Amino acid sequence: MLNDPVLKISAFAPRAFPLAAGLALALALGACGKTASPPPPAAPAAAPVTALAQPADPSQAPAEWVETGACPFEGCQYGRWTATRSVPLYDRPGGRRLQALLGTGDVVTAETGEVRAAPRRAVVAKTGPEDAANGLTQGAIVYALYPLGEGAVMVWKDGKAVATSLDVELRYDPPLPEGGLPYVWWAKVRLANGEVAWVKDASADFTGTDQFE
Repeated sequence: MLNDPVLKISAFAPRAFPLAAGLALALALGACGKTASPPPPAAPAAAPVTALAQPADPSQAPAEWVETGACPFEGCQYGRWTATRSVPLYDRPGGRRLQALLGTGDVVTAETGEVRAAPRRAVVAKTGPEDAANGLTQGAIVYALYPLGEGAVMVWKDGKAVATSLDVELRYDPPLPEGGLPYVWWAKVRLANGEVAWVKDASADFTGTDQFE
């Protein structure tokens, strides 16, 4: 008669149990008479994470203001420009100067640009009727960014750029340097061969930058 596999496994069970029980008993006896070690001290609670301190003056302007898409004078426009002299090219705003140059008469398509300004603190000395709607009142502190022409200025106030009216007057503190407001205008241009580059302060190097010229 063949042995039933289930019965064969069951037959081994009574022998395995005393062995396991004996091991457990030996371990228990060996532990007798020994004092249990105290549990390790709990790790100190982590210090709460706090938010970074806010600036003392939240109206303080950044060291540099970058405005994408800006065109920094009255009548300024992007589009078809023609070089009036040799013009250096750059790989990006403030980046590496390329070996290639534009020559006199070269035509490019100015697609967009950006203005990078170093804000200058000023006090509003005089305003026009429309300035109040932009929060510009006499005695307000603003940071001038770049001129818009005819006396208007793009200023930084309470975290945003605001265009003043033509009637506004600003008293700079400290006074402006001889060259006026410090800013750089970068324009992204597409060359005749389809490549893209950047030019710096293009108004004196191209025709077509001013819609009123």
